[in-house]
Amino acid sequence: YFKKIVHINARSFDTLAKNKLNLSEDKIVFIDTNFEHRDRIDRDGKPSEELRLKYLNQLNQFLLKLSSAFNKKVVICLHPRSDINIYKKYFGKFELCKYQTSEYLKKAFIVLFHLSTAISDAILLKKKIICLKSNTFGEYYMDKINYWEKKLGVFSYSLDEKKEIDSNLLLATLENKTKGYDHYINNVLRADNSTLGEDKVIDIVRKEYFVNNTIFE
Repeated sequence: YFKKIVHINARSFDTLAKNKLNLSEDKIVFIDTNFEHRDRIDRDGKPSEELRLKYLNQLNQFLLKLSSAFNKKVVICLHPRSDINIYKKYFGKFELCKYQTSEYLKKAFIVLFHLSTAISDAILLKKKIICLKSNTFGEYYMDKINYWEKKLGVFSYSLDEKKEIDSNLLLATLENKTKGYDHYINNVLRADNSTLGEDKVIDIVRKEYFVNNTIFE
């Protein structure tokens, strides 16, 4: 399909490199995947109401425990297509937002996710990350979650098992995991040190497709 492929820095790298970061560790941030995402429905079918309620209750209980263990407020960054009214009903104690994930990741003490491209920001920022698993997600999503857990080298927690939280042990484990992020950063997210991906694209297009400001095929 392609005549040439060029590795450039990831969008997350470009965004963080250009903006003032103002980092903090004030919040526990959960990145929502959208339980009824079209990708999941196309492959495994629409989840039952029973599964949906089980997942929402699992997640709510875990976020409450985590918030209590670390005395931090929880922010749920909703997927653009998630129904905010459903989340207001089940997660009324937490802050809900849309289209602000990148900003909240800069304020994160711990980041939780199932599947999300936004996790690249958290990796670059060396945030403590928990990959949440649940059998309510179905086979297709669980295969992808397991793949990215191994690919990123992050800590995982199964909502199905309902394990108790040892805050000191968990914190030590998460901090140790951040030391392994460099491999993914250097081999996937950062290809050209400080060169922005968008600048490299423009430079390549100019060199390969324009001569004396004239475009050719």
